[in-house]
Amino acid sequence: MNQTLAGILCFRILLLATVALLTLHVPGHTVQPDSVRYAFIPSAGISADSGIGGGLLLQRQTYRDDIYPFRSLVVFKGYAFSKGIYNFDATVELYNESGDRMEFSLVAIQEDNAHFFGIGPGTPFSATQFDDQFYDYRRQELDLNFEYGTLIAGSDSRRRTEVFVGIAGGYMEASRLDGRFIEEADPPGIKGGWRSRLYTGLMSDRRDDRFRPEAGYRVKVQTGLLPQLAGNRENLGRLTAEASIYQGFRFLHDAVFASRIQYVQAVGKAPFYELSSLGGEYSLRGAVPNRYMDMGSLLMNIELRTWLFSLPFWEIEIGGQLFTDGGTVFETPASIKPLSDFRFTLGFGGALSIFNPDFILRGDVGFSHETWRFYTGIGYMF
Repeated sequence: MNQTLAGILCFRILLLATVALLTLHVPGHTVQPDSVRYAFIPSAGISADSGIGGGLLLQRQTYRDDIYPFRSLVVFKGYAFSKGIYNFDATVELYNESGDRMEFSLVAIQEDNAHFFGIGPGTPFSATQFDDQFYDYRRQELDLNFEYGTLIAGSDSRRRTEVFVGIAGGYMEASRLDGRFIEEADPPGIKGGWRSRLYTGLMSDRRDDRFRPEAGYRVKVQTGLLPQLAGNRENLGRLTAEASIYQGFRFLHDAVFASRIQYVQAVGKAPFYELSSLGGEYSLRGAVPNRYMDMGSLLMNIELRTWLFSLPFWEIEIGGQLFTDGGTVFETPASIKPLSDFRFTLGFGGALSIFNPDFILRGDVGFSHETWRFYTGIGYMF
C-alpha cells in the first residue's frame, strides 16, 4: 500500500506543478461585467491501485457586475484508469438578477475498489486484508440532481438567506462480491437499487467571499424523503444540518480560522448505500473512504489557512493550511460514546491560485491511526 500511495502522491504533485502551463488565460484579462474565464487541466498518471490513466478538469465562470459572485459556474471533472475506475462529474450553477439560484449536476462513477468495512463506529480494519482487497467491491453509480433556491432575505450572495427545493434520481449497483467482506456482512441493499429523493431546506450565507472566506458564517438545514413509491427499496427520511464559521486574524501572516460541524441522520430502513459515512477527502481526511458507516454521523473540521506569498505574474498565490478532522457514526444520537467512538485525523496541505483568485487548487495530506492519504481538489473543503 505504501508504494501505491507514494505513486499517487507523485502523480498529484506533478499535476499541481503543471497547472501553470495548462491553464487557459488571456494576458491582461481582468474580471469585468460579462467576462468569461476558463481553467483547463489535463493530467496523466499511474498507481498500483488504479493502473494507468488520465483525467480532465474544466472550469468556466461568467461574471456580471450586477450579479454576485458570478452569473454562471460550470465545472467538469472526469478521469479513467485501466483497473476499472471511471468518474464523470459535471455541475452547472446559475444566479439571476433577483438573486435566485439554480444548480444542475450529473455524477457517474465506477469503482472496482469501492470499500465496505461494516456498519457502526467500531468496525475492524486489517492492513493486510485491505492490501488483499478483502474490503473491496465494484460500485457503479449514476446520480442526477436539480436544485432551485429562492432568495428570501439579503441583497446578494454576500448576505443571502434562501429557501431551496431539490429533486434527484439515480441508481447504485454493487457487484464482484464473492469472497469479499461485503458478502460475509450481507448488509441491506447489497445488490444496490434506485436512489430517488425529494428535499427542501433553508440556507443562510453571511460569508464575505464565496471562494476564500475570511469572515462570517454559513448555516444550512435540509430534510429529504426517499419514498418507496419512487422505486426506492424502503421509505427513508434524512436530516442534514451544517454550520461553518470563519474568522480572520494576523500572526506573522494574515490567516483565517475556519471550522465546520455537520450532523446527518437517516430515519427508516436504510440500504447500506444510503447510510451516513465518514472517511475520505470530504470528511475524515487520512481515513479510507467510507471507513465508518451508520444511520447517523457527526463531523467536525478545523482549519488554519493562510496565503504565504504571491508572484508578480499570472496572479499566482501560494498558500497552506493545517487541519484536524473528527467525527463518529451512530444508529441514534443517544448511542454515541464520546470517549470510545470518536475518530480523529490530522494533516496539512497547500493551495495554489493562478490567473483568477476564484480558482483555487488544493492539496491535503491526512493521517489517521490506520493509514494516510493525499488528496487534491478545487477550492477549500468548506
